[in-house]
Amino acid sequence: MSPGTVFQPVLHDPTTLTDPKAVQRVVLLSGKIYYDLAKERATRNLESRVALVRIEELAPFPFTALSETLAPYADANQRLEVLWVQEEPRNQGAWGHVRERVEEVLKGLGMEDGVAYRGRREDAVPATGTGKVYGVQQRAVVESAFEGL
Repeated sequence: MSPGTVFQPVLHDPTTLTDPKAVQRVVLLSGKIYYDLAKERATRNLESRVALVRIEELAPFPFTALSETLAPYADANQRLEVLWVQEEPRNQGAWGHVRERVEEVLKGLGMEDGVAYRGRREDAVPATGTGKVYGVQQRAVVESAFEGL
């Protein structure tokens, strides 16, 4: 870290905070999949409708920081959809750890619909071992974050 900087457990999406009422979907994520999602969001011209919120600290879970980050969207939009997107299989990665914690934050904000998962199906191995297959799966994961918009 550079001098004068501080670690932020949750990184909000500055492109959507200007008009939180326009946001239809909040995508929660952790890790490098952010760059694939940001690129796809720009390609689809959905910068104002999809917020990408990065959870950078998984433990201890940043309940307060996440609540503060999601509050403007929750206050502005009763029909907000919240997704967790990860590139790891469902039974690996952070999903098992964050699900209940994110839902607790959402309930505290009056959002009873919870969080939906988008990512690879459960698998015994973390990766296919074949670059071509991995690429096809990764593309499907990224596209699933924007389905229906």
